[in-house]
Amino acid sequence: MIYFIADTHFDHENIIEYENRPFKNAAEMNKVLIKNWNDVVNKDDIIFHLGDFDLAAADKAFEIFGKLNGNKYLVFGNHDGTYNKYVNRMGFKDAYKEFWFSDDIVLTHKPQAYPKHVLNIHGHIHAKHWKSNVWNDKNHICVSAELLKYKPIN
Repeated sequence: MIYFIADTHFDHENIIEYENRPFKNAAEMNKVLIKNWNDVVNKDDIIFHLGDFDLAAADKAFEIFGKLNGNKYLVFGNHDGTYNKYVNRMGFKDAYKEFWFSDDIVLTHKPQAYPKHVLNIHGHIHAKHWKSNVWNDKNHICVSAELLKYKPIN
């Protein structure tokens, strides 16, 4: 199976208040996100994380990453660091600025304008802003964690 999620923001205390996430602190949020991820993603599945994986210190980010099932690929978000950190050190299989999944499906962090036949699967627009934004149309699917009830989708 192939799964998608974005904007997990592991270990980011401020995202809880900013997005009204139902967690008392980052530790609880991390625990629920890891459990939800592993409840749907198996070891051999492929998962594309569409940016803003974490805001954790390196050792904590590596610890979280090591607990997550699947063959993980990253599309860089505006809060992500370097290719070296995420691929060479942490263990993502690869990382991209954008990833063409097929001729008519592209994965990005921020929603982008493409020809009408192209489906853009993206993150970045959290639940608080999704319904009122210009990208809420048939050519865009937002997989921000809040919109997915904090579980990857296939």
